[in-house]
Amino acid sequence: MKRKDRTFLIIVFLLPSVFLYCLFVIYPYIKAFYISLFNWSGLSLYKDFVGLENFSRLFRDPVFWTALKNNLFIWIIGGSCIIGLALFFSLVISNRPSSASIYRTAFFFPYLISLAAVAVLWSFIYNPTFGLLNSVLRGVGLESLTHAWLGETRTALPAVTATIIWYSNGFYLILFLSAISNIPPSLIEAAKVDGASLFQRAIFITIPLIREIFKIAIVYITINTLNIFDVIYVMTVGGPNRRTEVLATYMYEQAFRNSDFGYGTAISVMLFLFTIVISVFLFRLLTKETLEY
Repeated sequence: MKRKDRTFLIIVFLLPSVFLYCLFVIYPYIKAFYISLFNWSGLSLYKDFVGLENFSRLFRDPVFWTALKNNLFIWIIGGSCIIGLALFFSLVISNRPSSASIYRTAFFFPYLISLAAVAVLWSFIYNPTFGLLNSVLRGVGLESLTHAWLGETRTALPAVTATIIWYSNGFYLILFLSAISNIPPSLIEAAKVDGASLFQRAIFITIPLIREIFKIAIVYITINTLNIFDVIYVMTVGGPNRRTEVLATYMYEQAFRNSDFGYGTAISVMLFLFTIVISVFLFRLLTKETLEY
């Protein structure tokens, strides 16, 4: 087959995918930015063009900054805990091959459940009257530590973040275990012969060799935590007193509750831009030459 014919064939096969991607990914982004330039109820045929007024309004809106701050809390604290715990448990489990499959199943099982169902489950656990957490604390004589976990401004955001950590940990553990399993056993055996401890093997061999997966995990968790919605909406609807409000729930409130689609879409555009900027920055920061072995 001639090169020209082969190129034509490739283009023909790629066109449907490119068309679908433009239709369902690129076009909605363009449409969202277009809608953000209007005041629109979402139902009326009439749209009032306001230009960048919705974006100007964002920067004057204290709730927007509160929601952004909560997003950053979940990203930094929650993301760090997820990556740290997943890495720790993957290193431990990789050194227990006989029981690794049992641990993998146990850790990954929560990730197979709908996040909305997980949110309902943890709402019962946090219930101040009959919830498991307060019942255990009362049972061991620590009644002074009981709280209305989702009803107090001091504990609501950490409680929701803990739910996200519990749910997400299994996915990243499997990701790290897969990367660790590709490390040549000869390197680990050589380190053992040289007297390297488990900690030393992890620091000087395992973690450097899985840094590409580590980079992907950090970017992926950034996107997931910055766009979190369902668990917040089911557990607290952004309360109490906006303490768990995030950009996605605030966008939903403005667009579907207040019928202010222009402003709600402006929030979604800012969330998209913020996520892209952070993800690209992290990816470029963490990008290094792949370690050959």
